[in-house]
Amino acid sequence: MKAISPDVCSQAAGRVSTARPFTLLESHYAVLLPLILTFAAYLGALGFEFVYDDPSQVLHNPLIHSWRNLPVIFRQDVWSFDRAFGPPTNYYRPFFMVWLLINYTVFGEHAWGWHLSTIAVHVLDTYLVYLLAARLTRDRITAVVSAALFGLHPVHIESVAWVSGVTESLVAIPFLGSLLCYIKARTPANPDSGSGRRDRLLFYYGSLALYFVALFTKETAIVLPGVIFCYDLMVAPSIDPRERNRTWSGKTLSALKPSAPYLPLAVSYLAIRFEVLGSLGRAVFPLKLTTIILTWPSVAWFYIKLLLFPIGLSAFYDTPYVTTPGLRAFFAPLALTCLFVAGLWWLLRRLSEPATRKYLAFCLFLTVLPILPLLNLSVFIEGEIAHDRYLYLPSVGFCIVVASLLRRIRFGRSVVLGLPSGQVAAVLVLLCALGAATASQTAPWASDLLLCYRGFTIAPNNKVVKNNL
Repeated sequence: MKAISPDVCSQAAGRVSTARPFTLLESHYAVLLPLILTFAAYLGALGFEFVYDDPSQVLHNPLIHSWRNLPVIFRQDVWSFDRAFGPPTNYYRPFFMVWLLINYTVFGEHAWGWHLSTIAVHVLDTYLVYLLAARLTRDRITAVVSAALFGLHPVHIESVAWVSGVTESLVAIPFLGSLLCYIKARTPANPDSGSGRRDRLLFYYGSLALYFVALFTKETAIVLPGVIFCYDLMVAPSIDPRERNRTWSGKTLSALKPSAPYLPLAVSYLAIRFEVLGSLGRAVFPLKLTTIILTWPSVAWFYIKLLLFPIGLSAFYDTPYVTTPGLRAFFAPLALTCLFVAGLWWLLRRLSEPATRKYLAFCLFLTVLPILPLLNLSVFIEGEIAHDRYLYLPSVGFCIVVASLLRRIRFGRSVVLGLPSGQVAAVLVLLCALGAATASQTAPWASDLLLCYRGFTIAPNNKVVKNNL
């Protein structure tokens, strides 16, 4: 056997000693941590009752009590069983109804089972956020932190502790699944693999199929082609070497091509929706266009505050319409929203490396695009124009951005789990704060009386909560 030179051994040892040690958070099993924390945070919801819309949609909904009604589910809106609502509502969500049918078949009228399945959906979404963050950041630690932030963020309480609120978390599964399949389809294959092109096509067709499922789960999924276009324009690697030197306009046109096949699916969904509902969208509380536009800044600032400071949460809020551009109702929230966006953009450019700015910019678009369908305020009943659950999908991009910024923290003399102690401390403090806020604000969803009392405390002028209470 040939002897190894001592110089070679010392050089190898030097290379090993200077490399950052492999940490526990970078292992494949690290994803279990945010999943366990998320499930534990909502464990108390297993003892909750059916509240708010649950008795109507679960206990008194004959459509979900028998599988013989499956064809009917695809021909009617969600509230078709209760014609007290008058004409068809804007809620055509057949796969959501199928989900209710499955749950009723398995759990019947036992509320704990419904809450268990709702929590399981949120845990699965948390795992998908981990996969998405890992794909975008190429860093498992950032992915673990992103998933933990998403799983524990209190703004998701309404979608997790309320059975009927599962529409938001349920649509996130095919939505994020479709996006992940598309990212996989746009990833250059191993040149040594002969099946690379075939695999990319399979993932692409899988993305299209999941998009179709998402559309029939909740209508806000229609923005996915815009999300895919932004990914292709900002993040996707160039499979064809000729694409690398194209101009901005050339890249834009090139990014439009992969997202084009999603548009016929969206058009098909809209056609079926129109056939079932008689319209694409019905004005529940008609508003002037000027009123809608003047109200946008206050709604935007409301959502920003919920993402940054998720306290004082409720199923009901006082969200008045803005009819005149006053200082407090219009200019102040507009200025605060613009300052927040400008400050966040400056922070990302200052703290992030050029290579990471592209996926961070994409995450910002991932945060904004799912909110756009909600800007038609006339489709909501009077005063009910903003809710926590509407931030479920937008919070995915927000949590990845926050996790990426936390990974930039470098202060601290000691090292914990292979990371700077300051970074570990910041992550732990934030996760503990979010977990405590979630645990303390979940309790009102235990019963109708607690929920309405909480709502009246937060929004004493809300007509719905006063009537329900």
